[in-house]
Amino acid sequence: MADETPGPAEPEERQAKAKQRAWLRAALIAVGVVIIGAIALSLDFEPDLEHLDIAVTSGSATGHYSDLVERFARRAEREGGRVRNAHSAGSGENLERLSARDCEVDFGLVQDGAAFDDLERVEAIARLPEGETLFFFGRDGDLVTTFRDLEGTRIGVGPEGSGTAQLAEALLALPGFDELRIERVHGAVSAQIEQAAAGELDFAAAVLQEDAALAHEAVTERGLRIASFETAPAAASRLPGVRAGWIDQGHYDPVAGVPAGDRRVLQVDTLLLASACASRSEINAVLSVLGRELPGFVEHNRNAPPPHGLAMSNVATEFYENHGPPMVDEYLPRVVDVIPLSNFMTFVVGVSFLFNLMSLLNRFRLWRLDTRRVKIEEELRELFGGGITRKEIDLLDPATTLTEASERAALDGLIARLRELVADCRKQAVSMLVPMGQEMVYRYQESLMLETIAVLQRFRRSLTD
Repeated sequence: MADETPGPAEPEERQAKAKQRAWLRAALIAVGVVIIGAIALSLDFEPDLEHLDIAVTSGSATGHYSDLVERFARRAEREGGRVRNAHSAGSGENLERLSARDCEVDFGLVQDGAAFDDLERVEAIARLPEGETLFFFGRDGDLVTTFRDLEGTRIGVGPEGSGTAQLAEALLALPGFDELRIERVHGAVSAQIEQAAAGELDFAAAVLQEDAALAHEAVTERGLRIASFETAPAAASRLPGVRAGWIDQGHYDPVAGVPAGDRRVLQVDTLLLASACASRSEINAVLSVLGRELPGFVEHNRNAPPPHGLAMSNVATEFYENHGPPMVDEYLPRVVDVIPLSNFMTFVVGVSFLFNLMSLLNRFRLWRLDTRRVKIEEELRELFGGGITRKEIDLLDPATTLTEASERAALDGLIARLRELVADCRKQAVSMLVPMGQEMVYRYQESLMLETIAVLQRFRRSLTD
């Protein structure tokens, strides 16, 4: 039998393949380091709004919507974001700009109940806690207690396409109003309030926040009074997004008692809509700003009904359910814009599954190696007889042990099988399935087999064929 002992040098072909696997593994590790580095560079350890750069269409430069957007812009700026206030003629124009494909604006304020029919590329993301009131300002407003008191009047209903015009027109289109022969006049709200004060209009309709400067000016400086409607709840039930409310006696002047009594009015919520151009991270950022700026904002939207005829953003719904953005959105806003959160989580789960599968396969291969080694050792014990160990083999008498040719041939076969197993062990130790640092387990298996081979080789040389 040839005296061959496995040495440190391997055949050139095997060494070349081992080097290729080593370089491939090093390259993959380098790619992983680059990817992890890129993620780390985009990670906001202290989340801010530097990724927020949006345009919000509001309303007239002196209106309540514009004031709201300016307020939000100041808050966002303190946290590194940028919000541009895009003025408009009101809700109607805002809807047109939001549904346009030029992405001029990302978000817009509109009043609930606006004409949302056949709207595409637009979805609701928030309902502001402070609603607005449909005022009817007139010099004889205190004398109006029912809608029939408006019969034969000339009413300014705001600019065409504005939220005021849409709500006023919807109200005056309800059954029975056509019999009142009301004349509608379009124009700027502030100008129509002046006309009502001068007697050129009987009433000026205006959708305003209850404490807006223009509302205070109309009743305290221009002497206009607020019309009240006993059947406002019935009218509100027919108008989507509209509800009945009260303005308390003396709200604008508790001393003079303005208004002179509680006024029954129609009220409507303000909605914040997002265009299709708004990204997931921008929606979460805007909602975060609103949540910090407006007390009770999140709870209000958790309990508020969805807008009539308008889809609610899934991103916004998730925000309210979680009381804020998910951690991934907060710390990796740019990543979730490129990889949707659902895909990102699928990717994470997939990678986790892949590594678990690789670990399982590695354990299986290691188990098979150990099983084969143990089987060969059991055959050695049977060949030598009893539970002999490697150290005991060195003490055996060659003249009386394995005297038969078949026994010596069996020993040669077992040595050859051990060598094959050592080669397999070395090959598997550099496999991609082996987790980093787990190579030592294979090295341990290899050392056990090399020790056994060395003992068997010494004993085999002492035998005479």
